[in-house]
Amino acid sequence: MQVVVDQTVHPPPASCLTNRSPARIDMPASRTNASRQLALPFLEAAQDAPGDAPTRPGRSDHRRLLHRLRERSTGRIRQVTLTRNRSTILSARPMGRGGGFPKRLHLRIHQCFVHADDEVLDAVIDFAAKRLPKARRQDALDRVRVYFDEHAKVFDRPPRRRRRPRRTRGRHHDLQELFDRVNRESFGNTLELKVTWGEEVRRQRRRRRTIQLGSYQDESRTIRIHPVLDHAKVPDFVVMSVLHHEMLHAIVPVERAGRRNRVHTEEFRRREAAYPHHRRAEQWLARHLFRLMAQVERQLAERRSA
Repeated sequence: MQVVVDQTVHPPPASCLTNRSPARIDMPASRTNASRQLALPFLEAAQDAPGDAPTRPGRSDHRRLLHRLRERSTGRIRQVTLTRNRSTILSARPMGRGGGFPKRLHLRIHQCFVHADDEVLDAVIDFAAKRLPKARRQDALDRVRVYFDEHAKVFDRPPRRRRRPRRTRGRHHDLQELFDRVNRESFGNTLELKVTWGEEVRRQRRRRRTIQLGSYQDESRTIRIHPVLDHAKVPDFVVMSVLHHEMLHAIVPVERAGRRNRVHTEEFRRREAAYPHHRRAEQWLARHLFRLMAQVERQLAERRSA
């Protein structure tokens, strides 16, 4: 659950690529020049490929990929840079100046493509280096996307995850007790989830415009609540409303809308609005939350300097 102050910024819609612009495949991101990129939700569907995870590509893998791409593109792709960028997995820029077509290209591509077969490399070339009808470019893009979804994750560095102990009893609110009440009243005690307070609020250098009050991790079936809500001035019904929002994520399915996944669907919003404390909690948060955050940060600063 995220609260936005002052305004909600919506990323501009992605548009089709033109032959005059660098071809690239990007993850959706705010404040990007969407007129020069194609937004695709690659991260959502990435799965481990079967078998052992490959090692990081070496120079020989790099040279071999460059040779294969040069050969299959009849010399159009002249330079290749391997990246671990999951936001922009593929981009092609002209080398040198001047007009005319075709141009020699510098290709930046995710390292998972070093072991791609010829069919996948042909799709990369079709998408990045050729003038093709829209249907054929879309077909090439689909093949690139499928390969990336299946192979990218095993090349990523394993995340450094710090084990965080679960903490349900706060200074002023007991999350487990509040969760049990919501589970009993709204879900008939059918949800088996973990709840915990998040880490202590750190001092911010700049005034925050957004704050994520809660999150739900499906993998561990854990709800994490922002500790700013563990305050004497925060009513129980506010914490319970945030818990209810995150509990809905555990049972309301995600919907596909074009190239994006919608987590806050119409069904989700309908069930959220039906919660008895929802509207009152939203009004309380709009009126008090960021004043409360400033007070909590001042208290933490005083505690650290003591």
